[in-house]
Amino acid sequence: MEGQKKISRSLRKRLVIAILVASSTITTLFTTVSFYMDYRIEMNSLEATFLDIQHSSAGSIADSLYDFNMDAVNAQIQGILGKSDIAHVIVFSDDGKVYAKVKAEESKAQIHSYLGLDRWFDDQVSVKIFPLIDPKDPSHQIGTLSIEATQRNVLVRLSNKAIYFFITQGLKTLLVSLTIMWIFGFLVTQHVRHIVYFLAEYNFESEEPSPTLALNRIAPKKSDELDALVDSINTLTQRLNFFNSKMQEQFLRKEQEIRDQKAIASNVVKLATLGEMAGGIAHEINNPLHIIKGYNDILVDQLGQGIMDREVLHRAALVIDKNTNRIARIVTSLLMFSKKGDQELLEYVDMPQLVDQVVSITQPLAENHGIRFQVDINDLNDDQRVECNEVQIAQVLINIINNAVDAIIEQNKKDAWIRIVGRSLSDKVVIQILDCGQGIPDSVASKIFEPFFTTKEVGKGTGLGLSVSFGIIEQHGGLLYLDKDNPNTCFVLELPYHHVPGALRLPKELSSRVA
Repeated sequence: MEGQKKISRSLRKRLVIAILVASSTITTLFTTVSFYMDYRIEMNSLEATFLDIQHSSAGSIADSLYDFNMDAVNAQIQGILGKSDIAHVIVFSDDGKVYAKVKAEESKAQIHSYLGLDRWFDDQVSVKIFPLIDPKDPSHQIGTLSIEATQRNVLVRLSNKAIYFFITQGLKTLLVSLTIMWIFGFLVTQHVRHIVYFLAEYNFESEEPSPTLALNRIAPKKSDELDALVDSINTLTQRLNFFNSKMQEQFLRKEQEIRDQKAIASNVVKLATLGEMAGGIAHEINNPLHIIKGYNDILVDQLGQGIMDREVLHRAALVIDKNTNRIARIVTSLLMFSKKGDQELLEYVDMPQLVDQVVSITQPLAENHGIRFQVDINDLNDDQRVECNEVQIAQVLINIINNAVDAIIEQNKKDAWIRIVGRSLSDKVVIQILDCGQGIPDSVASKIFEPFFTTKEVGKGTGLGLSVSFGIIEQHGGLLYLDKDNPNTCFVLELPYHHVPGALRLPKELSSRVA
């Protein structure tokens, strides 16, 4: 707000400066022309004085000189000296002898400038010589009249006039400018400042009707530019509020559509994942079922024969219990994975247990293709749980593991393996999913988190798994990225212990959206 006050005040200052500069420039221009004309008038006046002396005094001086009436000659040249700017008058005889002369007093000869500008003017003089003719013989010259007039006095007089003019004109211009500034401030700038304050405090994102801008002034009979500006601002704010309201409605609608699309995409990925795991899970359940059925047949056979071997019965019960627990563990993991996975369903999850459940689902498919499974989660803290959506985090881990299985199968790797490593840090949990692959090329790595991007054959992948996984981890305030520094293919999942919505951070070592 302080900046806006300065802007409003400086407008008046700039107005005064502009008026002063413009007025001074125009005044100087016209004054220069006027004083040049005055100078010409003064010089012409001096010439006129010389002509007047020639016509009115030269003849009478000649008569007096002819009669040797020196008193009359002195009186006449004293009268000439009284004329303006005449500094020296001399009467010579025809042979150059001085008959009479008079010189102006210092006070008359030296006019002083108001500001001491005398030194800038040279002591220039104009000298006129008039012949004195014998009144009885016009062809005979009896003497000479010399008149000397100073130009310095003309220049000093003009400079004094200019100084006086500029001072009075400057004071007048300053007073006019200050008056205009006050009038301009009263009529314009105070209202402009009010408009600036209104716009500065206006909430451009508001959906509610905004207060109407009004100027605190007596309304003129006819609307002026300020009224038009106020009407335009009020119209603009009303339209802005209307569009904000409409945009908010559209935003909420789009946000709901995005949530619906994410839910659909998540379910599509989940169904695709279940389909990929179906064969391995069926095999994993089928084996213990065969074992259970085999031991159950032995027990039924012994009971049919009336044989009750306690050792055989105990061993069969242990095997049946072990395989039943194995099946129950797989079914429990599947039930957990099949639950609704809305982002709102947050709970404190035991990460070692969650990783164990994910392994129970994904390990059968991997081992069916000869892939060794290695799990190292000893560094995961059992006591400190992570606030997250259990189903969604499980979905992310399953997606990444299944992608690793598909990549190993496609590349037909020998001595294939997948390794899961988990560790707890001070503020987060870090889980690495590594496989025996040699990494992902940069051209592919820069796109793997984009929706519908897949390197699998048509019909074998949706291209949504990693994209959905990235979105899930992003919503949890964590990170999902490809560790390019690892010699093997390594995806890293980082989750904070406490849920931080939208706290997405990009690792500095990643140059693309693979982060």
